[in-house]
Amino acid sequence: MELGELHGLGAEERFWLQCAGILHDIGWIEGQKGHHKTSLRIILAEPHLPFDERERNIVGSIARYHRKRLPNKGHSHFAALRRDERQKVKALSAILRVADGLDFTQQSLVKDITSEVSPEQVIVNCAVSGEAETEMERALKKGDLFEKVFNRDLAISFDLVP
Repeated sequence: MELGELHGLGAEERFWLQCAGILHDIGWIEGQKGHHKTSLRIILAEPHLPFDERERNIVGSIARYHRKRLPNKGHSHFAALRRDERQKVKALSAILRVADGLDFTQQSLVKDITSEVSPEQVIVNCAVSGEAETEMERALKKGDLFEKVFNRDLAISFDLVP
């Protein structure tokens, strides 16, 4: 089984994830503290982004949940989504959290990723160009939502490549 078969999401959701991946740290413009919330606020308010209001809420929510608290219906932007949209936000946020951890030092050490999916776990195999222990630790720490959403343990392996 591939990761795509596990989450069952399509091209539209991939686009949302790509957009959230690009925009998730935009909140740093106001500093590190609370930047995930600032990213949400900016995405919700920015009329020049190529999203309608619903998509802005989805992409903003994915960006917001890339760190700290997990998706929660106590958050108005998340509660405003339909149930199926909330599930998609959870899945996409889970993936973004792991990806964000894999680039924690922002040195672009991870050059390629493959995954192995079994009924018990997902193994993310990373080809890296240098020492990436910090990335592994952060990705596993941020894998909490991934394990919850996909009901599988998350494991990460690194292979050094030239």
